[in-house]
Amino acid sequence: MEFELRQATDDDFDLLYQIKNDSIRPYVEQIWGWDEQVQKDFLKRETPIEQVKLILVDGAMAGLVQLTENEQGIFIGSLFLTSPFQSRGIGSAILEQAFQSGKNVRLEVLKINPRAIQFYQNAGMEIEGEDELKYKMIKRKQMTILDKIIERKKEIVAAQKEKKSETELRNYPLFARKTYSLVASLADPNRSDIITEFKRQSPSKGVINGDADVVEVTKGYVRNGSACLSVLTDTDFFGGKNEDLIAARVNEIPILRKDFIVDTYQILEAKAIGADVILLIAACLTPQEVATFTDYAHDLGLEVLLELYSGEELGHIYEKVDLVGINNRNLKTFEVDIDNSIRLLSHLPKDKPAIAESGISHPDTVKTLMNAGFKGFLMGEHFMKTNDPAQAFADYYQALKMLTDEN
Repeated sequence: MEFELRQATDDDFDLLYQIKNDSIRPYVEQIWGWDEQVQKDFLKRETPIEQVKLILVDGAMAGLVQLTENEQGIFIGSLFLTSPFQSRGIGSAILEQAFQSGKNVRLEVLKINPRAIQFYQNAGMEIEGEDELKYKMIKRKQMTILDKIIERKKEIVAAQKEKKSETELRNYPLFARKTYSLVASLADPNRSDIITEFKRQSPSKGVINGDADVVEVTKGYVRNGSACLSVLTDTDFFGGKNEDLIAARVNEIPILRKDFIVDTYQILEAKAIGADVILLIAACLTPQEVATFTDYAHDLGLEVLLELYSGEELGHIYEKVDLVGINNRNLKTFEVDIDNSIRLLSHLPKDKPAIAESGISHPDTVKTLMNAGFKGFLMGEHFMKTNDPAQAFADYYQALKMLTDEN
């Protein structure tokens, strides 16, 4: 069913009342009677005009829907269809569009309208509450891997705040150290363009290397030309911990804290455990959060790598971030598309080093991305899945130099 939603205005009030009258009067009148002024007052009070969309089908007025969307999800307050358009699948189409948003969808339905209740239940909605007149119904969004990670991360951060104050973090021995610059390191001709990662496991691959020693591996990375170390500190999904980054701090090159930042507390914590750079992931932050977190990180002397996955996230780019990365892995499904970096590169600011992330394995791929304009390459799994990650990186870097020297 093809339909169009048009924002209602104050001039549409009489039309809205007409639609409501045609849609639900038979149900209401048989129970309570129908007082026109009472119903108009109720419509004005309970259905704010800025939340109302008129439903047009082939140019004809088919009904109205009260629609509100925010971070908590989508709320459908009222859905009224005129008689000619009832039982034509319009309600189902509007619901399906809301369901495809990937958010929780909520609505309220009058208890005296059993057909509507059954309709919503058949669409997969369930009753989560009620009052004297209405049922409150919901269809919960299907949780992606990223949703689960962020939900758990917020719980962990809240608990950590109770255990360790910000004052305590500021008193950590590493907090006062002068940080290293990733931007400068990538420009150093004596180092590679590769950010080497220490990662024990991932949600998509399971355990990658559960026995690797963080000091041994990271020292080997640095000895063989790594531009920066990336250390996972997420425990539940990636098997990392803060202590891994603290241990890796024996190395005198930049360290990226690889985690899911959802709170400024984690940025303060990153400084306290010896990080030089933090990762901000656009897929789990608002543009305002990116700006706030970037400014906070800079106040602490940390650089910021902003990670994007899709063109929809380009609006998250804040002018003050230091580097912009493109992840070839979709964090909602963990599927990898290596061409994703090439597709988005032309849309990135030219004044910020572009970093290609994830799914990179062959030196030819790095050469292609390098020729396209990327300045850095974050790689972890390709090295960590071997018995000797440091040696794997050394061999890879030598093969890459041979390729680039051919030019």
